[in-house]
Amino acid sequence: MSARPRRVRRAADDPTREERALRHALDRCIDALLPSPNRRRRSGNRGGGNVDAGAADDVTAASWLDEPGVQGIGIARRSRRSRRGGELALVVYVDEKRDANALAAPVPESLSVAGIDRAVPTDVVAIGTLRLQGAPLMPGAPVDTGHAGPGTFGCVVARTDDPHGRYLLSCAHVLAPLGAQAGDEVDAPASLQMHGGATIARLADWTVTADGTQPFTVDAAIALLDDPDAASEFIRDIGAPTDFGGPIARGLRVRKSGARTGLTHSVVQDLDFVAIVDFPVRGGGTRRIAFRDLVRCDQFTLDGDSGAVVLDASRRVVGVHMMGSAKASVFCRADAVGAALRVTLPD
Repeated sequence: MSARPRRVRRAADDPTREERALRHALDRCIDALLPSPNRRRRSGNRGGGNVDAGAADDVTAASWLDEPGVQGIGIARRSRRSRRGGELALVVYVDEKRDANALAAPVPESLSVAGIDRAVPTDVVAIGTLRLQGAPLMPGAPVDTGHAGPGTFGCVVARTDDPHGRYLLSCAHVLAPLGAQAGDEVDAPASLQMHGGATIARLADWTVTADGTQPFTVDAAIALLDDPDAASEFIRDIGAPTDFGGPIARGLRVRKSGARTGLTHSVVQDLDFVAIVDFPVRGGGTRRIAFRDLVRCDQFTLDGDSGAVVLDASRRVVGVHMMGSAKASVFCRADAVGAALRVTLPD
């Protein structure tokens, strides 16, 4: 008896004729998507035959590639719920499926592609809106305006009169030195940002002004985020705050996440602290400013931590860190910050 011939297995990366045809169709789609100067002129193709990238077919005339909901294209098996489920197809990925009758140019069920002697099957798959997934800027990161020293991004807040806007909260002496103007740019290190570049927000409101009545009770400012999705509501090493404002008592254990010292803990000692400090002036110099009704803790901060929100064990924001020394750290009360700037946590 003669031995049966051994079956030669095809390597996983050795495409079938069907796959070669689909990859050629995919190449044609890529050429159609690229601006004219960037299009390749092909002397060959992965589906067989010689084809010019500008040859006319269903792809070069495909206005469906320009539909606003199209997120990408690829090769995958059709949904098993479709008529020809499981078959490899050229897949058009969209943010969400729409009624074909509502589209100016719906994706056809199959395509004629130059260089391929049979129709290429298609499918449409909804995958949501694609976006680059660099890490959003987290509260606890450094921020700076270039007009005063750098400080800390405290947390994301919303205004009661602008519930859809998202604002960065920090100290006034970080974001709004005396002489600040609405719209001043707020920067963060490009290495920490989602889309690169420096500016992440623009100054919207603040509590300390040169002609304001002293003593002040709040050193805080907010800046409207250019891209609300580029900033996280989760505070680094702590998590999402649960409330803005809450009871404070001597002996209360608190924590914060600062740009300089990260996550640190302390204990409240004084509920009636008054301080007179050198407050920065835009363009240089300082001016003596008085504050009252502040809260003093054991030292748990360093320069650069100003603006970090102070939270209790339940992750309620009870204050915004303002100042410190070798033996003490001082914050203003979140309840007063909320009232002065009309802010609360986003819904």
